[in-house]
Amino acid sequence: MAAFYGSGFAKDLLSSLSAEVLYIILSYLPAKSLLNVSECNRRLRDLCQNCNSLWKHLCKIDFDADLTVKGSFPSFFILYQLLYKSRIILEDTDYSTYSGYLPDWLYYWSALSTKPPLPGFYNLPAGRTKKTWGLTEEDLTNYQIKCNKSCTVRLERYYTWTDGLEAALCKHKSKQRFHEVALKRCMRSQKQIHKTFPKASCSQRKRAFNKFQNEHRSQRNILSKQREGASEYLSLQSPHKIGQDYIDGYLHKSGIKQLESYVEFAKRLEQEVDIAELSKDIPVCVLLVYDKMSSIAQQRFISAEEFLDVAKDYFERVKRVWNWQNEHGPQARQAYRDCSVVKTHSSYSAFVQTGSESHFRNLRLNFEGLEKLQTWLDENQWITKLLDPNFITILRGAPLQKLPSNDLSTQAFHALRKMVRLFLKTGRRIDFDRILRRLSESAKIFLQTHLEYVENLERTLSRE
Repeated sequence: MAAFYGSGFAKDLLSSLSAEVLYIILSYLPAKSLLNVSECNRRLRDLCQNCNSLWKHLCKIDFDADLTVKGSFPSFFILYQLLYKSRIILEDTDYSTYSGYLPDWLYYWSALSTKPPLPGFYNLPAGRTKKTWGLTEEDLTNYQIKCNKSCTVRLERYYTWTDGLEAALCKHKSKQRFHEVALKRCMRSQKQIHKTFPKASCSQRKRAFNKFQNEHRSQRNILSKQREGASEYLSLQSPHKIGQDYIDGYLHKSGIKQLESYVEFAKRLEQEVDIAELSKDIPVCVLLVYDKMSSIAQQRFISAEEFLDVAKDYFERVKRVWNWQNEHGPQARQAYRDCSVVKTHSSYSAFVQTGSESHFRNLRLNFEGLEKLQTWLDENQWITKLLDPNFITILRGAPLQKLPSNDLSTQAFHALRKMVRLFLKTGRRIDFDRILRRLSESAKIFLQTHLEYVENLERTLSRE
């Protein structure tokens, strides 16, 4: 063990191995693992990216491209990257699998493979076969004569992928010469690859995300916002932040694995909730947790346990609001502090997100104030007969549907609403008394007005 330590700093085992031994170890790794290893340190990065034999072998394994030369490309690593990007573009749903709808440069990259990259490429028209492998009618005729295949042309105008490849090899006399010519054509289309790849990879991730939602339909409320009237159609839904981050490629390399961890976290949070009524708050807490940890998810993988640790604080706040709602029993909660109303208040979401005591105080004062006004109205039903219905609407905290055209009445309504809002913010007795005085004045005006009507009626009757 002492050999692996120096100057007080621990060294990893891989750093102590020779380049030859490391090449042998790395040759057993797939492309994704090689890229992960290359991020460990500078030496491993150089070994992984500069070893042409590794990437030449991976081009053959992953893309059926048994290349003999790299042409004018800097390395087989660059070639592998471009082959990967071209295959993603090829699989993009924006392009049809029918041969005539694809750009020529995609066929040039596909021609490096010994097998058709898509099922629709198995049989190609004669014109497309000539363009793909750079052949002429003479080349095809020579190939048929040499192989004695003059009577085996598919549908008289179609060639198989193997026929096209073998005709190209027959024309160039050797595989190396064919690859040199084919790579020259590919070299000219690098810009199209780099330009088209971002959109194609985004489309691929979007399809993968929709597939993931289909496999986890019970958790789709934490994956996508369901648009009204289109909840059953995943293509018409708008992804939540984690879904959009995955589609845009912002998540760390974990990708789908991160989505699985996120869903597992939501399921485990459901199991830990012991109050049935609070199960509806789980999606809110889950979304808040990811909003807080989204920047971390862009840098590394986050496990379900890490999500749960952060979620505890949010759910403790939800429970605190729930206990306050049930302070006077379930009946009082349903009458004055119903969940559907409390959770729409801005202070509720602000408190759950930040845990600020001022937000919880504002929430409590608002609904306790409405409860106090409602209780007072229930105990003084007589005054409701003397007040305009809009006054009662304001006292119950409901929005006014339509204000009267009378300017004096409108001013009175605005003045009362201002007083109610102040009371719901402060909860002070003095503000409550001001509301009662305003109601008393309005009731007096009502009585005086109607008393005048009665006196006028009596005078009219006495004259008659």
